[in-house]
Amino acid sequence: MKTTAEKYQIFIDLALAHGADRAAVIDTADIPFVPELRQSCEQNRCGRFDTCWVGPPALGPVEDRMREAVEF
Repeated sequence: MKTTAEKYQIFIDLALAHGADRAAVIDTADIPFVPELRQSCEQNRCGRFDTCWVGPPALGPVEDRMREAVEF
């Protein structure tokens, strides 16, 4: 049976194998949520607003995503 650390390492290795520069497991309470990033999305700074299912508005309210992330 694998330890928790070994299980986490599997995800880290997968991320690195698929092109991530760095990967780590962190406590969800340590995730910095930056309201300005969402505002940039809503202002369509990247030119993809309302064209991608992982961004606004399809993503839904940012408060819901923040709550889900912390509860994960």
